[in-house]
Amino acid sequence: MLYFLLVAGFQHWSGASSAAFGGYPDESSHYLSGLMIYDYCASGFSGLPITFASNYYTHLPFLGIGYWPPFFYVLEAPWMALFGFQRSAVLLLPALMAALLSGTVFWLLRDRLGAPAAFLTGCLLLLTPALLLSNTLIMTDNAFALFCFWAGLAFGRWIDTGSVRAALLTGLLAALSLLTKINSIYLVLLPPLIFLIIGRWRLLLLRTFWIIPAVVAVLWGPWILYTRKLISLGFGGLARPAVPHIAIGAGLALRDNLGWILILLILTGAAIALRKARLDTSALVCALLPFCYLVFLLAARVEIESRFLIPILAPSMVLAGVALEAVSEKLAWVRLPRMWIATVLAAVILASYAPTLKGFPKPPPNPVRPVVEYIRAHDRSEDASILVPSDAEGPFIAEFAADEQHRPLRFMVRPNKVLSIVDWNVGSYQSRYQSQAELISLFDRLPIRYTILAASLDDRSRPDDRLLSSTLEAHPELWRRLDAPAGQWFVYERIDGRTATPDQMAAVLSTFLLDRLKPLSPRSPGVQ
Repeated sequence: MLYFLLVAGFQHWSGASSAAFGGYPDESSHYLSGLMIYDYCASGFSGLPITFASNYYTHLPFLGIGYWPPFFYVLEAPWMALFGFQRSAVLLLPALMAALLSGTVFWLLRDRLGAPAAFLTGCLLLLTPALLLSNTLIMTDNAFALFCFWAGLAFGRWIDTGSVRAALLTGLLAALSLLTKINSIYLVLLPPLIFLIIGRWRLLLLRTFWIIPAVVAVLWGPWILYTRKLISLGFGGLARPAVPHIAIGAGLALRDNLGWILILLILTGAAIALRKARLDTSALVCALLPFCYLVFLLAARVEIESRFLIPILAPSMVLAGVALEAVSEKLAWVRLPRMWIATVLAAVILASYAPTLKGFPKPPPNPVRPVVEYIRAHDRSEDASILVPSDAEGPFIAEFAADEQHRPLRFMVRPNKVLSIVDWNVGSYQSRYQSQAELISLFDRLPIRYTILAASLDDRSRPDDRLLSSTLEAHPELWRRLDAPAGQWFVYERIDGRTATPDQMAAVLSTFLLDRLKPLSPRSPGVQ
């Protein structure tokens, strides 16, 4: 509970609770996917899930579910039901996951170091830059790291006992990890490494071992089979750096997050864990989990980001605690209780990381909110369609959806779907329209009430943004610029009275959204 209060207080202090969605590009989709499941439950489970999701995506086209597994969103839905679906409330869910990570570190180190030093080591985890940033965002990383950590520890418990209960728990946690983020597949490396190090390959002959993959297959298998076509969308436009480049990036990220003192302690703790592998299974698991994940990152060949290291941090802190235990024993000549020696050492290390908190870059004031509030004050209806700006699609869609009383009702239109053709990662770009006449013809079929457009455009701006701006300004009989708050965006309103029924709007928009809707069709031959 204390860890949770610390993280919640940090969120408030940093301004994350009132910041705009979109601190990371995926954040809006993680929020909206959970909101969709909440709305589906609130609707009384009206209709088939895929039918509801397709209609929801047509109105609020910024969902991550399908490409991303569903479990984090399944957690968000009851959380929203209990605490509300405003950003500040939902942000407390990642805070809880971070608190549970620190709590697990405390639980593992309490008997080794004593409660005070174990608590300080858990606090040290919360001060790592990657976790500080993650605690300001609605992302899956904290949950992914927690479930993988627990799955590894549960497997260690099975190594010690061979029990059915431990096997069932390991399979359940591994499946939940995979249903949170597919990167959890790295856990498959853990069993063979443990068997190799402790020399107990005969454990494979135990029937309880095979309960683990069976549970994973039952719980995760149907999802991966159903969404396998959609998952491939997320790899479009990604660069594939060389393995040495990834290794250097991971090393630099570890240095930036942990610092040399902690890295030295972690390596020392890993060496102790390997030396005592047969006697201390939990420490061995903590030594191998970071190694397995680093191997996965090298094999995946993606550019390293600081958040990728979050699954490494908690087991690494346990290894640092193992090293502190050894150092405390070496300093027994000080004639102080070992617990207090460990506490002093942990406090000194924690104090050395305090500048990390002081130098944390707080998110800027929410620039999206004033525009959303202005449109709401100008037009109280919730069915007015809106073309959001290409540079802030997710933040605007999420900000509008967070305040809607009736969802999905309003059509939010994305330029990256309707005005241009881009891949998932915006690695390639092609404008759909070349003239004002073509654009006006589109808007006659798709009469959007409000258009939000970047206020500052130049020759470096995207062609579709420049064409849209020139079309709106050249036709005052169709659009007028509203007196919206000065900032990054202009707001235009369509004034010629042209309208379309919701079914007509949905029919036109669905033709631009086939990249997400078609792969989920049971008869789909592949990604469109």
